[in-house]
Amino acid sequence: MTLNVGTTLNNRYRIVKLVGQGGFGAVYRAWDTNLMTPVALKENADTGPDAQRQFEREAHLLANLRHANLPRVSDHFVLPGQGQYLVMDFVEGRSLSDLLAERGGPLDEAEALPWIRQVADALEYLHTRTPPVIHRDIKPDNIIIGPDGRAMLVDFGISKEFAPGKGTTVGARAITPGYSPPEQYSAAGTDTRSDVYALGATLYTLLTGQEPPESVVLIGGALLPAPRALNPAVSPAVESAILAAMNPDIGRRLSSAAALRQALDAPPGALRHDPASTAVVLPTSMAPPAIPATPAPASRPSWLWLVGGLAVALLALAAFLLVPRGGEGDATPAATEPVMIAAGGEIRAEPATTAAIAATVTLPPAKTTAPTVTAAVVAAAPTLAPTFAPPGGVPLTEQVLVPAGPFLMGRDGDTEGAAPQRSVTLDAFLIDRTEVTNAQYAAFLNQNGNQNEGSVPWVDMADDENFLTQSGGAFQPLSGFENHPVIQVSWYGARAYCQAVGRRLPTEAEWEKAARGEDGRAYPWGDTAIGCELANFWNGNVNSCVGAPVAVGSYAAGASPYGALDMAGNVWEWTEDWFDPTAQDARVVRSGSFLDQAAWATTFHRHRALPVNQYAHTGFRCAQDSTETAAPPVEELTRGQTRDVPLPGSEVSAAQVAVPGGAFLMGADKEDDQTIHAVTVDDF
Repeated sequence: MTLNVGTTLNNRYRIVKLVGQGGFGAVYRAWDTNLMTPVALKENADTGPDAQRQFEREAHLLANLRHANLPRVSDHFVLPGQGQYLVMDFVEGRSLSDLLAERGGPLDEAEALPWIRQVADALEYLHTRTPPVIHRDIKPDNIIIGPDGRAMLVDFGISKEFAPGKGTTVGARAITPGYSPPEQYSAAGTDTRSDVYALGATLYTLLTGQEPPESVVLIGGALLPAPRALNPAVSPAVESAILAAMNPDIGRRLSSAAALRQALDAPPGALRHDPASTAVVLPTSMAPPAIPATPAPASRPSWLWLVGGLAVALLALAAFLLVPRGGEGDATPAATEPVMIAAGGEIRAEPATTAAIAATVTLPPAKTTAPTVTAAVVAAAPTLAPTFAPPGGVPLTEQVLVPAGPFLMGRDGDTEGAAPQRSVTLDAFLIDRTEVTNAQYAAFLNQNGNQNEGSVPWVDMADDENFLTQSGGAFQPLSGFENHPVIQVSWYGARAYCQAVGRRLPTEAEWEKAARGEDGRAYPWGDTAIGCELANFWNGNVNSCVGAPVAVGSYAAGASPYGALDMAGNVWEWTEDWFDPTAQDARVVRSGSFLDQAAWATTFHRHRALPVNQYAHTGFRCAQDSTETAAPPVEELTRGQTRDVPLPGSEVSAAQVAVPGGAFLMGADKEDDQTIHAVTVDDF
């Protein structure tokens, strides 16, 4: 049911207009009455169990993404019996499909390529998350060009985390003809290269004015009309890059968004002849199609093709079985396993990269790369040594590991923007055990100087309350204050230090999870009352607990669940995030300080400070992305090796062997078995 204009959802979001609608929901422009800003409100009307799980995964997946070419997700909620809602930045502008329709023909390379490079940057960011995020619906409709000329990749309706060997959630399956690669038609097999195909197909459309044929037709042996046959203005290098990105054989496709971006600037022919590249240019027809080139029509809603795609896949299967197979130099692409339709019509087969069905099948050599087993993260994280050279030889702050997963963020009823309490999921990350000290920051200044940034120096050396001095051009801490947290430092100065040591400021969500763990506790140590033996804060007397900052790590009893110290009181700490994303004038500081009340030393309280502010009660700590786990690495195996794996809760162990990835013959040509066919699997 379409929502009426003026309807307010969740006591916050007022519907302004319907932007788009499909079979399972709609997208609305809405007004956030709390932050007084426009937002995009995405509705999913399917409230079934599978859709609910997919929605929760999508919300948690997107909430922590930060990139200039991606909209930011700010909220999600469910209205029982009505729908599920995702709230994100409203992106002003026109889609690439709209621009094509307005032009009445293809775009120029000089106009289209910068936008494609921006989207490739966004994809590289998504694909290098832990785990990687696959968009799975890249097309001209989902790239919006803003008034500032920036390309924004939108509509993460069927995005998913990439987990090798796992199929796609039912709620996340969708197909957009012309842009979805062959592996997306099956129930498993998509990875980051699937987005590379779709982005290549999008560029094909922009530069030719024609949507490419469906990828499953290309599997069947049909030839793609060459971009230069449709538009002679396309350069040879760009044509080669497009065709390498659109190879329907995933094993012969460009391997990453970064590779596509580089290929767009490669010399003509470099992709075809570079022996170090596995990418193979897709064979094409140089003859223009019989029909005249016309502007690409607006992409059809992907949900319309869930059934139609199966029919096309069946046609591709027939074409595959009838068309002869050749090698790389032949006129037809390398053989790819046909799509198999299982009982009930679900597509089950994975695309094979080298083997074809024939009377005699030659399997490729076995892979030599040993399979890697990633150990699970455990809650009790050890201290991890820093990995970057410290300025001036002063040791960096040791870090603790905060494992990936959900936690309870915020507190209901809070008036500073922490409400409501909600579940937020983060990747694993590292965070400094304590704040950055005067000694560490002085060494940083001695290497870089006290630079002006944001109209102020990094640290205010003129303030009498600072514990840093400068003599003869050298910076040093006051005697006895070497291990105290650096103060009077601006947000710019905090960020500059973290970047210099290969780290970054923590996001607000990262800071809060590191402080409170997963259970929503009020203080790092739990929900027991705060006391001067646990933290340094103002306790209502003439003086606070101490009345000044104390050395870092002074309150071991107040440690967080992950072993981080000083996350309640002592000094406020800068974070990366804006306090109000719409205003973007103040950054979030957390922790409370020796000058502030106990209510501000909680794990959920948020406070605002202008980035140029340099306070006597504000410091910082750094964070860092991590793929590390707290458990020791599991022994890797190569072919023929075995290992014993202890069974949980038992003294019994089970033996495991490594099975190398590659193609194998599955089934048997018997009446009661499947027809023999080639299947390719990863290492396991």
